[in-house]
Amino acid sequence: MDISQIAKKKPNPFTLNHIMPCFPYLAAFLSQMVLMTLELVASRLMGSHYGNSLYTWAAVIGIILFGNSLGSYWGGIIAERNPSYFLLARFLILSALGCIFVLILNWLLGSWIPFPWMNWPLQIFITAFILFTLPSLLLGTLTPLTAKLALTHSICSHKWHSGIILGNIFAWGALGSIVGTLLTGFLFIAILGSMQILFLITLILILLGFLFLFFALFNQAHPNLMLSNQHPNQHENNTESLSVEPSYKKLDNTGVSKPIFSKKISYLVAFLAASTLMMIEFLGGRLLSRYYGNSIFSWTSNISFILVGITIGYFIGGRLAEKQHPEKFLSPLFGIASILVLTIIVNMNFFWTSPWPNQLSLPWQILLGSMFTILFPAIAIGSITPINYKLALQSAPTAAPIIGSLNAWAIVGSFCGTLLTGFWFIATLGTIQTLLALSLVLAIICWWLSTIRPVATVWILLLIGIIGISVTKSSFLPREALDCAQTLGLRVKTDDLLFAVDSPYQYVKVYQKECNPAHDVRVLALDSLIHGFIDLKDPSDLRYDYEHIYQNLTRRYLSGKECPKAFFIGAGSYTFPRWMLYQWPKSQIDVAEIDPVVVAANRLALGFPQNTPIHTYIGDARGTIRNLPTTTKYDLFFGDAFNDLSVPWHLTTLEFIRMIKNHLNPDGAYLLNVIDNYDNGKLVGASYLTLRKVFPHVYVFCTNPLQIQNIRDTFILLASDVPLNIHHWHSGPIGYGDGVLLEPQNLRYLAMRCGNLVLTDNYAPVENLLAPVVRKRKLK
Repeated sequence: MDISQIAKKKPNPFTLNHIMPCFPYLAAFLSQMVLMTLELVASRLMGSHYGNSLYTWAAVIGIILFGNSLGSYWGGIIAERNPSYFLLARFLILSALGCIFVLILNWLLGSWIPFPWMNWPLQIFITAFILFTLPSLLLGTLTPLTAKLALTHSICSHKWHSGIILGNIFAWGALGSIVGTLLTGFLFIAILGSMQILFLITLILILLGFLFLFFALFNQAHPNLMLSNQHPNQHENNTESLSVEPSYKKLDNTGVSKPIFSKKISYLVAFLAASTLMMIEFLGGRLLSRYYGNSIFSWTSNISFILVGITIGYFIGGRLAEKQHPEKFLSPLFGIASILVLTIIVNMNFFWTSPWPNQLSLPWQILLGSMFTILFPAIAIGSITPINYKLALQSAPTAAPIIGSLNAWAIVGSFCGTLLTGFWFIATLGTIQTLLALSLVLAIICWWLSTIRPVATVWILLLIGIIGISVTKSSFLPREALDCAQTLGLRVKTDDLLFAVDSPYQYVKVYQKECNPAHDVRVLALDSLIHGFIDLKDPSDLRYDYEHIYQNLTRRYLSGKECPKAFFIGAGSYTFPRWMLYQWPKSQIDVAEIDPVVVAANRLALGFPQNTPIHTYIGDARGTIRNLPTTTKYDLFFGDAFNDLSVPWHLTTLEFIRMIKNHLNPDGAYLLNVIDNYDNGKLVGASYLTLRKVFPHVYVFCTNPLQIQNIRDTFILLASDVPLNIHHWHSGPIGYGDGVLLEPQNLRYLAMRCGNLVLTDNYAPVENLLAPVVRKRKLK
């Protein structure tokens, strides 16, 4: 049977009235799921070329939001001209082709980097623009299309509740984002490579497109979709009602009807609500990481509860939008959001200082902490969107363009909220002060929209007082006010800190651990984890067990060399680079550190001199090493950028290790430390097998001076083209700091534990490999 015969068949009433009205919600769900999956996979694709810096994430999020914004605006115009399932099917299939376009371009970028003469951040943004603008633009057209089709079904069935319908569309879209985040973070990345994930979402889009195309043809779906099996005689009347919202309006002094809410105000509200949500997501995640570290559990819990809150908010807001005079709810919702943003700080501090959460495993602590702090502000902000859309439709002659424009303004708000928070607000104000400022802005919006301004005025004045207490120097505050602010988490206790600054990556602090005539030991902590000790009076004082193994292995490989060259991946407290310079004063040492605030902390509080011969590259290590001249060679590479809560996956892969070997002298070695549990063994096993693909000699040590134990430990891996003299290690440890060399049977066990996995740019599920260790982690 050909297409013309299928199109002539009589429409199925059950399909028209019960199945097809669900299609817009299915399309909203799956399109947003695909978009979130694309965003997470995009960071992996970009990371394989440029590393995983803040510029990479900003480029990926910014470009996808930019494309989505253009797509929403364009989709609104197209949807008003000819809304149909034929059109929706075409854009779904075009979106699938856009994903294939990403695959082809990414393959080409494997051997060619565009515009090599440009600086590193600009290269990242241009590459992201080339890769992801088209698919995100095409996916962005689907939201106004699905909304228009859902409204069309409502009119055809004489059930016009645009607030509820739009709230439901957005709720299903947010639910799709939740599913996409969780599936990608916990399942897809664990079992599939980045290319395979892109193939999967391409297949989903193609199947969905052909499903809609089939049903549209089978039920004689004309492009204008003016079908209703129950009301066939009202076809012409409904054609007009599709474009006009039965709205609440009021008369002006001349008796002319005018909308209660202008389009400009609606655009502004859409912009502010979306930017607020992204700021809450970013700031809530940073505050969560400050207490619980930056792991897969932290960012997944944070994103998930933001999306859950938005979903619930959309559902609630859709119902409120159908009440009489829905504009009366906007001011209270902004006021509630202002209060709840303030409680993010208080609740997180209370949750951290309470003893009962410590009885739970780390993932459960993070999950509950995120729920108590992030969920409720997201609900309040999410409730605003359907009401705003409902009010905007009152002044619009046609529905689809206004929906597309509102989506575009909302996405621009998300873009601005993300970039301003990541690059400016946190660095300038700090996380807590930015949250307080956001609470004040929401209170001012509440006052602007309110008809009962004295209440809003009192809340604004109270917030100004709280902000004053938060930012005023402690010496100018009464002791009672200072203690109260610190108890509530509105001020960080910095009395015993030598350095405390929020960076875009982490909360960096330095404090003194020991001070006497012989020692001046200071500690560098990043978020909740200690990252280094340095004794300003004794550079040879190494306090971590793995550093002693580094020390012994370094002496063996650099024996007889007067001017060795070494490259360190991650600065920390510069403890080992300083030790090496102390032992070999003529050595040439280069360090790659992604966070400039860490370098500043070392210079201001950890005694790192300005005129040191140690040279520091600010940026991601992978991008730094890729840009090294081909003639630059080193005797040693040190990988010291891993911890047991997060692992930069792009620094573990086969392709990155080959980069290192290209810059390693023939008799040189690559040393790195990996935190794992021998009983788990998945990450250290995969790291060992990946190194074996590049180097003929790979050794693994654990730091326990007696024997291998099934506890969390730091494993040291050494890879080289020349063998290491390890005869005394075979007979067991001979002294403090030598640790234990893993025997062949131990290495076979680790290979078995990881399933003989070799980490590549396409497939490196390091977070999932480390997850069993993180679950057992205790921070307090």
